[in-house]
Amino acid sequence: MDQLKILFSDNLKSGKLYSDLRSFLENETDGANDVRYSEMLDYEHIDMLRESIPFNNICLIYTNYLYKSHFVRTYEKKKKIITEASTHYKDTDFTYSEDEFSTLDMNPYSLALILLIVDSNYLEDQYKGEENNITYKIKRLREKYGSVRIICIFIGVREFLNIIDYTKHPQIFYDKNDNIIFNNKHLDRFIASLLIQYNVDTVEIENSTDIHKYIFKCCKYLHQSKIRKLNSYFKVKPAGIMSQFKNDNLNENKMYYTWVSQLMQITGISQDIAIRIAEEFNTPYDLIVHFKKINDEECLKDLIISSAYGERKLGKALSRKIYRIFSPNSNPYNAVS
Repeated sequence: MDQLKILFSDNLKSGKLYSDLRSFLENETDGANDVRYSEMLDYEHIDMLRESIPFNNICLIYTNYLYKSHFVRTYEKKKKIITEASTHYKDTDFTYSEDEFSTLDMNPYSLALILLIVDSNYLEDQYKGEENNITYKIKRLREKYGSVRIICIFIGVREFLNIIDYTKHPQIFYDKNDNIIFNNKHLDRFIASLLIQYNVDTVEIENSTDIHKYIFKCCKYLHQSKIRKLNSYFKVKPAGIMSQFKNDNLNENKMYYTWVSQLMQITGISQDIAIRIAEEFNTPYDLIVHFKKINDEECLKDLIISSAYGERKLGKALSRKIYRIFSPNSNPYNAVS
């Protein structure tokens, strides 16, 4: 892990964040291996990492292997022309396979992650010119570094907006611009815009006390992505579904496969139950419409479920659970576990 390199823009390198991180890395130990984490900040001997960073408040993390984020892989899949349809689900890792490595002309280091740090000072600086705007920086970073994953870290911005509402600030000219942050409502909209339009993740931190620990945690996750694929937060999708498709339409198969997998995320919903519900209601929309018309938590209790152990009814408890998730009429205060 000490082969990863962390680069800072000039203003950060001369500030408290850099000194806190260096001190933290020097004191951090790995009980199993003799890892010198402080070497992650030493890169002067590497020619390709000497180039200055064009913006302030930027942190770059380089890996000594080729890393691709989920966003990058999704973007490349959209551009790729599918020449042969396959009915077998193929999971993708966050790193290249050995075969892919052999076909690439790789540099010793690859840029894996860009951290764009935004503190409360940005709320004033965003009016001082286009070059100070976050979206402008993101576009320039994309031009320079390509489709590398970017995480925008907001430090104390929401807390500061709780004190000052810039829409009521007499010295600030109000302009209906989606890229300008006036209050927390605008901040929420801006964060959504970053994710949807620019494929940029966001993290909110109350203060800068532990920002250096977050940077180190990012490095650990990047290192883990080389060792093994990160565990999914969701259940493993049922392997037998693909062989149970009733038609050869690839798009319909994928929709059915996704719908069954979505149902299986609910605690207590087995593959047999999910398949039966998907047969009765072809899409989530169909299920939502049904619940809206019936408006009864136990309306699915008599649904017959077939399994290797015979047939049984879905039951009241699972019917209520599914209703509370998908019904627009469900009480938001009814907990689902």
